[in-house]
Amino acid sequence: MKKLQYLLCVFAAMPAFASGPHAGAQAMQPVRTEQSPQTKEWSLQDCIDYALQNNISLQQSRITAESSAIDVKTARSALFPNLSFSTSHHYCPLKMDKVKN
Repeated sequence: MKKLQYLLCVFAAMPAFASGPHAGAQAMQPVRTEQSPQTKEWSLQDCIDYALQNNISLQQSRITAESSAIDVKTARSALFPNLSFSTSHHYCPLKMDKVKN
């Protein structure tokens, strides 16, 4: 059971390491296995929650769904009529000297 939790956590964290600016350098570093006082022991549910939150495929799917919803709203808004109005005014006073001639 502990091996399964460990493997699930490792696989869930892999995309996070591979997508950084120094992906090659981070991927080559060894995984630290010793526990420090700040390290928390993860339950299976913690590992699953972490994997669901940080899974890049799931994040892409969520973004695609949001983008599709925006596209639908944009398409629906194109069905409404467009109305635009503009006006302008220009005043150019003539000098009385030019008008008399």
